[in-house]
Amino acid sequence: MKLSDGTEIGMSLETIATPGHNLLPCPEGMIWYHEFRISRSGKNLPAKVTNEWRQVPLPKTAYEARHCVGVVRKINGKPYWAGFSLGEVSERNFQFPPQDWLNFQEWLNCEDSEKFLLRGLELCREQHATNIKAPVPRLSHEELEPYPRIFWPYLVRLPNATIGVTGFSASICPQVRKMFEQWASYQESIQNLHN
Repeated sequence: MKLSDGTEIGMSLETIATPGHNLLPCPEGMIWYHEFRISRSGKNLPAKVTNEWRQVPLPKTAYEARHCVGVVRKINGKPYWAGFSLGEVSERNFQFPPQDWLNFQEWLNCEDSEKFLLRGLELCREQHATNIKAPVPRLSHEELEPYPRIFWPYLVRLPNATIGVTGFSASICPQVRKMFEQWASYQESIQNLHN
């Protein structure tokens, strides 16, 4: 969709992990979403793009799938991530002039956009169906709270009464153990700096 300032905005499904991805297992009812955030330096140009894969609830409708669809803005013909999902778009995000906001609403509700969102919902469902399901966490919520959620399904109480990830508890996804060890080592180094 072309805006009055000459830039264009569009939707992208690149924010939804494809079925058969190589990311970690996902709990039942969750999918992988690639979140992009930007900090701006100047009116339209992004200064810094940060991105991370996050687990988000599986959308049930095309309307809910808007939260998994990325927004791209073309400036001088070059695409940039807008820094939010289609479900987060507001007049304030883009600082739309009133006419552009009305045109955007019309574009969002047109048949092509609705078909695109249905394809996004379908992709979310396909990913969910093929995701390796993460095991159910074995520890209480209180015990898990200090740890990043990504490790929760793999954390167990160790013989020395501490909590960690073992080769057995991460057998469904062996790279989790190495990731946990790196995280724990980093946490330890931070704690040593404070002591």
